[in-house]
Amino acid sequence: MTNRPLLVTVGPDLYPLNHIFPTWGLPWAGIPLVVALYHRFPHRPIHVMCPDSLQLWCQERFPFLTMTPAPSDAVPISGAACPTLAWLDELDRQPTSPHWALTQPAHAIRDWVHSLSLLETMAQRAGFLNRQGDDRVAVMGPHVVWCHPSVTIDPWVVLDARLGPIILHEGVVIRSHTRVEGPVVMGDHSQLLNGQLRHACIGPQCKVGGEVSHSIMMGWSNKAHDGFMGHSVVGQWVNIGAGSVTSNLKHTYGPIHMAGADQPIETGMMFLGSMIGDFVKLGIGTQLTTGGVIGTGSALASGTVAPSYVPPFCWMAPDTPLDWTAFTTSLTRMMARRSQVPHPAMLDRIREQWPWN
Repeated sequence: MTNRPLLVTVGPDLYPLNHIFPTWGLPWAGIPLVVALYHRFPHRPIHVMCPDSLQLWCQERFPFLTMTPAPSDAVPISGAACPTLAWLDELDRQPTSPHWALTQPAHAIRDWVHSLSLLETMAQRAGFLNRQGDDRVAVMGPHVVWCHPSVTIDPWVVLDARLGPIILHEGVVIRSHTRVEGPVVMGDHSQLLNGQLRHACIGPQCKVGGEVSHSIMMGWSNKAHDGFMGHSVVGQWVNIGAGSVTSNLKHTYGPIHMAGADQPIETGMMFLGSMIGDFVKLGIGTQLTTGGVIGTGSALASGTVAPSYVPPFCWMAPDTPLDWTAFTTSLTRMMARRSQVPHPAMLDRIREQWPWN
């Protein structure tokens, strides 16, 4: 066993997922990488690479992290590493052990499931219950449905664990006449209000409705109404209007290129929806293309087919600047609905990335 410090690096560019926040703090695998490391190595120093403008925000949100420069013998870890149980155990014995790391944002959709063994172990240790079926809630399949004792599941819900486990964290609410098909993770105080949730990882305090399949919602985001979202990644503090849909399959059934600012990115994936950055607003009935990228903070009008690539902080069109005051006012109102206020360091970081200066 080694007690060498850990140095979590920035990792690759995964735009738009890590445009504002550091990659190692994103819950793209159901738990931020640094939180997984802390749970596994609570007495081991964890150093991180972080933008100067975000250091105060990082210290408050992750108080166990060390912001000072790491010593020369620290074990470097990519900020995009997927925190699997096997890798963490091996890291304890072999500090140079290779790990599963995200190389482009589209691959988060398929790779987050490698963290399931860790997430199940943490749920079990935290006293989550193994939910059994009864005459009002159907539970199917050989995998475990892990429920925090505070979870609320209304009558006439189907929990289908035939293809993977279902992990429901503190305060999760699942309303009547909904279907959950594992593997699924729902973070603290998230809600499934209607429809079907399948093969998805939902972060904390999200509202989910309609049909959501093979997708990730990072946290504090809403897709509460009807509409299909498949093979997509949704950032933090996003609102998706009712009836919005993503296309995730080409007519040719060929591999999908993800849109980029300069040139398309080859993903090698047959199914791919959209990568939606933090703070995005989609009006009702918005239609998103296969492999589309919606940049941080942009707002799109209802009833339109979105361009395949939307730059950050645009208002209704790729070449129309978003007003800073309007953006911060909207963000403040949205965060107030979750009893939060925008952190000054977070606003500094957004301002740093603002393209319309």
